[in-house]
Amino acid sequence: MAAKQNQSITVNKKQKGKQNEVYFSEDLLHTILLNLDVTSLGRFKCVSKPWNSLISSTRFIRDHSRIHQSNPTMNCYLLCKNYLHYLHERESKRNGTRLLLSPPAVTMMHYGSIFKPLPQQQNRQAIKIGSSSSFKFVFDRQLPSNCDAFQITCCCDGLICISECDRLLLWNPCMGKHKTLPLPDPDATFPAQIWDVFGLGYDSSTDDYKVVRVPSCDDSQVCRNPSVYVMTLKSNLWRKLDIEFPYAVHECGQAISTGGSLYWFALIPRMANKVVLIRFDLETEICRELPMPPNLHVQDANIINEAAKLGILEGCISSSSLNPSKSYFDIWMLKGEIWIKFMSVPTSIHKGEDYIYSLRPLFTDNGGLVMHATLFNNRLVNIFGDLLLIYHPKQDTCRKFHFPGRPDMYPSEVYLNFPSLLSLSI
Repeated sequence: MAAKQNQSITVNKKQKGKQNEVYFSEDLLHTILLNLDVTSLGRFKCVSKPWNSLISSTRFIRDHSRIHQSNPTMNCYLLCKNYLHYLHERESKRNGTRLLLSPPAVTMMHYGSIFKPLPQQQNRQAIKIGSSSSFKFVFDRQLPSNCDAFQITCCCDGLICISECDRLLLWNPCMGKHKTLPLPDPDATFPAQIWDVFGLGYDSSTDDYKVVRVPSCDDSQVCRNPSVYVMTLKSNLWRKLDIEFPYAVHECGQAISTGGSLYWFALIPRMANKVVLIRFDLETEICRELPMPPNLHVQDANIINEAAKLGILEGCISSSSLNPSKSYFDIWMLKGEIWIKFMSVPTSIHKGEDYIYSLRPLFTDNGGLVMHATLFNNRLVNIFGDLLLIYHPKQDTCRKFHFPGRPDMYPSEVYLNFPSLLSLSI
C-alpha cells in the first residue's frame, strides 16, 4: 500500500485460508522497533522496503542509540585493550626467541552478563570475569612490534575510533563493519614515534560525524605536529584548521564525546606540569579551557594518563579527585562550567599492598556507581593494575572484578560502547 500523508506499514497474515492485512502507522512501528536489539533489527530490514527504509533512517538510528544509551546496565559493552601481544613481543626480544603471535585484539564484555550478585562474604574480594562473559575482536593483520600495537582513541554512538601505527579505523563491532580512513599527515613516518590523538563526535548542525586530530605528545612532552585537522565522514577529506592550539594531549589520552563536543585532559608543553581540561566544539570548531575538577592535582605530568580520567555521568562530563583527607574519592559532574559533587567513594573499598590511584566514573546502575579503578603499588617497582568496581553508597558495598586476558599487574584501558545501527557508509 502506497504511503500517504498518514504513512502506514502493511503486515500480511493468513487466517482461515484468507489473507488479511494489518496496518501499523509508521510512528507506532517506529516506537515498537526502537526497543529491539541491533541483531534483530538487521534481520527485520529484509521484511519489506518500507521496513528497511524506516530502520535505516537517520531519525530511527539516532533514537535507537539514545534509548539504549539511557539504560547502560542492560545495553553497554566494556571494551578492554589487550596488552598480551605487546608484552609477548617485548619478552621474545629480551630472550632472543621468536614467537608466533596472533594479531592484537580487543576484549569486549557485555556488562549485563558479568554482573552477578555475590555472597556477602565476597563483598570486598575481586573475582575474575569469566571467558564466557567476554569475546574478542581480532585485528586483520600482524602489526609492527617496535611500538604499541594500537590505541582506542574515542567511542561515539557505537562507533570506535582506533589509531594503528599507519592507519586510522572506524569500527562498528555490533554490525561487524569497519572503515579505513586516510591519515591527515601522509608525509609522517610510520610507525610513528608519537601516537596521533583523535576524537569522534556528532555535529547536529550538519547532521554529520567529525573526526578531529589534535596535537599529541609522549612522556617527554615533545609535540610532533602542532596542527589541528578535522574530517567529516560525508566528505572523507581532512581540513587543517587555522586556529591557535597551545595544548598537547598525551598519546594514550582518550577523547570523551558528548553533547556535540570533545573533551580531553591536556598539557601545555611550554609550562612544566601544567594540566588543563579542554573542550572542542564540533559545530564552531573552537577549543577552549574549562575549570579543572576540584582537588585534582597532577604532580607529575608524565603520568597524566593514569592520574586523570574523564567519564560521563547522566550526560555530563565527570571525573574524580582524592579528598584532602585522603579517605575519600570525590566524584564530580561538570554542569555548564561548574563542578558539582555527585558522590564520595571511601578509599577503604580496596585494601592491600596496592591502593586506588585514580577512579574513572563509567555509569550508574540501580543506585550504584560503576567505575574503572587504576591501582598503584610502589613496593613492586611502581607497578600499575586495575579493577572494575561497582559501589553502592547506601549499603556501603562494593563488588570488584578483574579484567580477563591480560597480566594482573598491567593496567587496562577500558572504554564504554553501545550497540548501534550506524552505517560506516555515511
